[in-house]
Amino acid sequence: MEDTASSHTQSISQINNAIGTLTNNQTTFTQTSTDFNFFVSRSGTGTPSSSNLSITADGATLIGGSLTIKDANNNATVISGGKITTNNISNTAGTSWINLGLGTFNYGDKLIWNGSTLTVEGNITANSGYIAAWEITPTMIRKFT
Repeated sequence: MEDTASSHTQSISQINNAIGTLTNNQTTFTQTSTDFNFFVSRSGTGTPSSSNLSITADGATLIGGSLTIKDANNNATVISGGKITTNNISNTAGTSWINLGLGTFNYGDKLIWNGSTLTVEGNITANSGYIAAWEITPTMIRKFT
């Protein structure tokens, strides 16, 4: 088969027909020189649903669904609407991280919470407030009674 736009269109049309027949759903593939779109619509459960995946040179867009990414150990991150569900968030170097499952974090070894101890490297500035039984004012620290 020669490599032309019409042969790609025909192949995509054949895929659309085969998937639609096998699953009794509406499935559509479209492709241009810069974009690829995949649309699925199903209503076999009584609840209509649809999703559209578009991949372009500018990035990928998923409409009407969620994106689930799993690693080799089956740990998942789900992106859906305005929400990201995951256990760990990390910078690319791994030196700063937040473990949402355990409630712990480490910001470059400068601010660390291990679940029971908060460690701060550097100065802490407070102009007013209370720490335990101590009062902090702009001019003094005194035991609060």
